[in-house]
Amino acid sequence: MRKFTLTIVAALMAVVSFAQRPTAQDFGLKNGKGALIEQSAFENSTDDVNPLLGKKSPKVINTLDDLPGTYVYYGRQPFTNQPYGGGSMTITLSDDKVIFNDLFEEGSAVEAVVGADGSFTISNQDVYTHETYGAFEIATYSISAGSVVINRETPISGTIYQDGIVISSPWGFFLKEGEYAGEFWDLFSGNTILFPANAKMDYTTATNSGTSNVSVPVFVTYDVYEEGAENPNDSIEIYNFAGNGLIVGAKLFADKTFRIVSQTSSYGGSTYGTYSTYSSDAEANESKDPITGTGDENALTFGTYWMQLSTTNYWRGLHSNTTLSYTDGSKFKFPVDAAGINATTVAKEVASESYVDLSGRKVSADAKGLVLKTVTYADGTKKTVKVVR
Repeated sequence: MRKFTLTIVAALMAVVSFAQRPTAQDFGLKNGKGALIEQSAFENSTDDVNPLLGKKSPKVINTLDDLPGTYVYYGRQPFTNQPYGGGSMTITLSDDKVIFNDLFEEGSAVEAVVGADGSFTISNQDVYTHETYGAFEIATYSISAGSVVINRETPISGTIYQDGIVISSPWGFFLKEGEYAGEFWDLFSGNTILFPANAKMDYTTATNSGTSNVSVPVFVTYDVYEEGAENPNDSIEIYNFAGNGLIVGAKLFADKTFRIVSQTSSYGGSTYGTYSTYSSDAEANESKDPITGTGDENALTFGTYWMQLSTTNYWRGLHSNTTLSYTDGSKFKFPVDAAGINATTVAKEVASESYVDLSGRKVSADAKGLVLKTVTYADGTKKTVKVVR
């Protein structure tokens, strides 16, 4: 989804109810809309990012040849602290530079210079031209007294890890010309994460205008725990679910079935509200919860129709014939027994537990959505897992 509207990147999904994307004025500074939160609220420490990537060491870059490919991106807005969503992008090479293609905007091309230590920088540059608003540039920024201050002199910085890429600096796309020159179009807090796509979602979408077959790159990981689960093979998380850039968790069972409870799948702004996943009874025209299906080591097959329904009753297609499968040779792993308990797990005394959201802010133990849970044991060791409620 292309930020704040129901427009879908690269025609990944047809949308039943369309609205024109808000202009820069709608979300810019001239009319005072879009109260901003101080940047410090979104600056994650390295320890906050590492549980998402699973590696503490940057990647040593001997050659750029293994960087090109399809990635799934995930970032946050400094408007509402909501995940920005997004979709997928590609990385290509041009001489000694790495090109981020379609980074949060279809048609954008961002050049990055990569160092041998895994670090990279993105200098201020033109990234794409909008047919209505003209040229856009990418730059880092700061927030001072509630206003966004563009910094064209300091490069955007980031790090390439073994299993993902982090754009550490806050950054944005800014209009260069016309009535809204200097205002932002897209704005992101620090630690935007790019995961290499390792799987795909294939499904058929039915809308008022007909049906279409869709294939969406996604990133699947087991680093998520549904509340009450003890086995790391109990649950998976799917980044870029249905091409919207957000994370949806699925619980796996020993009988080779799975369940996706209703959860946030994308944001549609004040007009369309928050979209959530639901199964659907096509004949009764009713949405239900949860989505269910069966699977094996090669693929998960959705056994029901499903849809995304917003809090303001807008919906996105009716989807069927859905499969989730790895593209990198990985296999799905199901719990070792019916109870979902791994017999090799050794119980340790828990000293304390703490919770943060994906921006690194502390939250309560009963916070909803996807949070990072850090368990400190009596022996001083710590373990951080992701929890879906």
